[in-house]
Amino acid sequence: MAKASFFMITLEMKRKVDIAMQMGQLVGRGRTADVYDWSEREVVKVFHHLGAAEYEANNARIINQMGLSIRTPEVVSVIKVDDGREAIVYEKIEGQTMLRLMEATQESLTYYGKLLAEIHAALHEREAEELQTNVKPFILKRLNEFTELSGDEANKVRELIDHLPDDPYICHLDFHPDNIMISAKGPVVIDFTNFLVGHKYLDVMKTSCLMRFSPAPHGAPQWLQQAESRLSFNDTYLKEYMDRVGENNVEDQLKQWELPAEVLVSELYSDAQISDLLERMRALI
Repeated sequence: MAKASFFMITLEMKRKVDIAMQMGQLVGRGRTADVYDWSEREVVKVFHHLGAAEYEANNARIINQMGLSIRTPEVVSVIKVDDGREAIVYEKIEGQTMLRLMEATQESLTYYGKLLAEIHAALHEREAEELQTNVKPFILKRLNEFTELSGDEANKVRELIDHLPDDPYICHLDFHPDNIMISAKGPVVIDFTNFLVGHKYLDVMKTSCLMRFSPAPHGAPQWLQQAESRLSFNDTYLKEYMDRVGENNVEDQLKQWELPAEVLVSELYSDAQISDLLERMRALI
């Protein structure tokens, strides 16, 4: 029995060493995971938290099976790397993110703002009727964690959320230019860690809040550090999205989801940055 156990441990150690040797150059780093080269045609996304790999892999498979006109990377497998962390082996997408291709010119901001809206509208081109809506409980959970609002203010936000419609659309909830790869075969949407099912206008308003107000990440391109450029990009994106969905009173409907979207983006703000967010939220309550 001891020999068998030793044999199994040795095999497991060899497997872990093989995986460690297969991981190549770091190609991307985010809040939830790091991405490395894996093979000529694959990358591996290594997650920081348990359970995240299976969750995202399942989300990516759902998107690929829905028959939408957007493209997403194929999931090859879910594995564990040498230190026990979970990971997804994905199809490698050759190209750059939209964020890295954008320039601080009006022509570039307009072109990519329209393209982002086109891709987002394609993600929302049909309801996911086979899936159960689950976005409202997620917003309420984040609201409970956001203790900067008073009890009365938080109750008003809960009441607003309760009265908003429940529509079963795919909500990416982290849809921005750094999660769109531009390849030779066209745009590819990546990163479905935050995938939930709910009203599409929440998804749009979270993107809008991210583009207008969220703190620019370290090393962000020049245009993303300029308020005027961010607002111009956002305005183009929203107008194009509204034109594409072609529904009545879209602007008013989007406005209803702005406060819930601000609740979701609140996790990105440090204590030193929270005052501006609170001012915006209180103006919407």
